[in-house]
Amino acid sequence: MNNEVTLQGKLVDEVELETSKNGKHFARGKLAIEQAHGEEVKTHTYPFTVFGAVAEQLADYKAGAQLEIAGQLNRDDYTNADGERRTSFSVVGREVKRPQEVGSKNAVKLSGFVQSQAEDGSLELKTSQDGKTQFVNFGLAVKRDSFHREGEPKPKAQYDTFYLTAFGEAAKQIVSGYHKGDLAEFHGSLNMGRSGISPIAASGKMIREASVVQDAQADRAAENENVQSAKSDRVHTN
Repeated sequence: MNNEVTLQGKLVDEVELETSKNGKHFARGKLAIEQAHGEEVKTHTYPFTVFGAVAEQLADYKAGAQLEIAGQLNRDDYTNADGERRTSFSVVGREVKRPQEVGSKNAVKLSGFVQSQAEDGSLELKTSQDGKTQFVNFGLAVKRDSFHREGEPKPKAQYDTFYLTAFGEAAKQIVSGYHKGDLAEFHGSLNMGRSGISPIAASGKMIREASVVQDAQADRAAENENVQSAKSDRVHTN
């Protein structure tokens, strides 16, 4: 399943190379990206983390450098010092380079299972307070990357749910064509929320792709095989 983000903007501060407990290099930083809000243009900052050789490469860039970072959207659920559950978002970069053109870029592509809070699993088309814009809010459960050694059973898939919004014709298409549990691929952009990155699509669209369905079916088949194998092992043990 896809979880792809491409950001292009200016590096906010110089990045310091750090070393994890297991000796792996990593670096954290922020990109400043200009985004249009109606007729107004605002600059938002997006946090990112890179590892290994990419982190070492990033350490050569100075504050204000124009960068393009490609990677995946990462969701982190945690408990703060007050015991409250919080969620933060950042981009885990796999590639850093100087863009061919100066400017801002903000694109996300996510594929997974459609989520809905409605009891019947439907999606609701809503209208803004001024009556000018139609939109839909929905979730997309995206499989998290996991590592497993060759020859070992594939671990049970874990999913992160990203909450998305689409507007206008894209919203109508989603409401009429999708239902809870459907597989879909969403193309759109990230917007800055009140706390960290919130994956809200200002002009996103859904795309049905055979590869998305095939990948998910393969994951489910592998999970079922692991379950049956575990049951068989318990029978033999007993």
